[in-house]
Amino acid sequence: MNTQKKKRQFKYSKAVKAIAVMFVVLFSLSSAVAVAQAKSVDVDTDIQLAYHEVITDEDELNRIVQEEGIILSGTKRLEKVEKIVYASKEEDTGAMNIGVVPYAILYEIKNVVVNSPDFYYTSDYEHDITHGGGSVSKTYSFTRAVKTNFGGVSIGNSTVSSAVGYDITNKYTVSKHFSATIAEGKVLDVKAYPLYRRTTFDIYNKWNNTLVKQGAYTDKPVGVYIAQYTYSA
Repeated sequence: MNTQKKKRQFKYSKAVKAIAVMFVVLFSLSSAVAVAQAKSVDVDTDIQLAYHEVITDEDELNRIVQEEGIILSGTKRLEKVEKIVYASKEEDTGAMNIGVVPYAILYEIKNVVVNSPDFYYTSDYEHDITHGGGSVSKTYSFTRAVKTNFGGVSIGNSTVSSAVGYDITNKYTVSKHFSATIAEGKVLDVKAYPLYRRTTFDIYNKWNNTLVKQGAYTDKPVGVYIAQYTYSA
């Protein structure tokens, strides 16, 4: 499997909730206005602590070493893993205030669902190793585009944006400051990942109500996951 596509999930979000999609704009094509051009939107002020776990159990640490393919040489041992997730609150979907939404002639969106849990791509991260005694202080910041999959259906970005509740043509910046002190004789390995939240929906032919694409989705950057691995030197 391509590691760029491999993703990990967290079981901290609220239960998945289905949101009814309401279309209230039936304007003519001549009056349609497209959504704003792509721009970066900083959501750092919206993210908060969503999950925190400290692992010191030897069996669990050994499992992590095996699962993540960590190479230990000599007397080096994994002593602790700390996982911290910062994420925005779960967002309600619905028609967004982006002006006049172009009227989709052929397709309509149904069954919009904000998925849980959030996830990250295992190959997309920043990496820092610090030897003790000492300290580390750094702001991890990621600007990422929304990932989409409409199954080749030409439904239009504006229609999808209205359904999922945010502009899918934007790039979003998520960032979080991290600091820690490392004891003498220890090594701290920090990896920071951008988090994504997936919204799924189905696309129907609006004239004969047939399903055209099931499980189409958009993935929005919503937070930062910081994993800390403490080793004996």
